[in-house]
Amino acid sequence: MKPKPTHADLAGSERQYDAVEPENRIVARELERRWNARLEELEIVRAKAREARAQHPALTTEELAMARVLGGDLKAVWDAPTTEARDRKRLLRSLIEEVQLRTEPKRHLVRIVWKGGTTADREIVRLRGGQLRATSAWGRGADLTRVGVRRRGRALSPPPVA
Repeated sequence: MKPKPTHADLAGSERQYDAVEPENRIVARELERRWNARLEELEIVRAKAREARAQHPALTTEELAMARVLGGDLKAVWDAPTTEARDRKRLLRSLIEEVQLRTEPKRHLVRIVWKGGTTADREIVRLRGGQLRATSAWGRGADLTRVGVRRRGRALSPPPVA
């Protein structure tokens, strides 16, 4: 995948073009071609951004007020019969910044970093191979292998929520 062009790329291309002596026309033409290519790439990215914004219009005043009310009582939203497991997962993903895992010989230390900077620390006793956990720190019967964490750059699947 190609990296997205930035304003710095565009400015760099422009500086290179401006720095060329007039007698170096062949070099100047190549630099101008690169500069124009960056301008076109930037315009494509801007067009995609405009298109994405148009597909997802801003919330109305009424929708914003409802979101504030629901945000004030997340437990009710979580426990509502209309809230599906998929919705709960999306809600968690929007609230959690990252999950950090440190493994020690006899336990796992888990730190949840919430959006806004608040953290929650949990300690989970390591199980021996083949051993199952009846309950967990989260009280849902999930074992650590199902907790959604990033470890060594791999994303593991989040726990089932329902």
